[in-house]
Amino acid sequence: MLGSEPHSRADLEAVCELARQVALAIDNARLLCEAHEVEERLTTILVMLTEAITLTDRDDRIVYANAAAAKLFHYDSPNDLTELHQFELGERFLTLTSTAPRSPTAM
Repeated sequence: MLGSEPHSRADLEAVCELARQVALAIDNARLLCEAHEVEERLTTILVMLTEAITLTDRDDRIVYANAAAAKLFHYDSPNDLTELHQFELGERFLTLTSTAPRSPTAM
C-alpha cells in the first residue's frame, strides 16, 4: 500500500527544512507589513509637521522634503526639491558673518 512505508531520515529532514522556510516566509511577511505601517505613520507625521524637513542621501542629495520645506525654499511642491544637492538650497540665501568680537555674556 502506498504511504504505508516508514519515511526515511532524508524525508524527515526535507519536511523540516520546508517547515523552516515556510516559517521564515511568514515571519518576513509579518515584518514587511509592520514596516509598511511604521512608514505610513512616519509619512503622516512628516506631512503634518509645520517645520521644514528634508532628508538627504550619502551624496547630500535631497531624497525627501515635506510641504513646509517646499514653502520655506519657495518651491511649488516638495517633489521639486528632490534630487537637488542640499547646498543648492543654501545658495538661495544670503549668509552674513560677523567679525565683531563676542561679548563675554554671550558665551
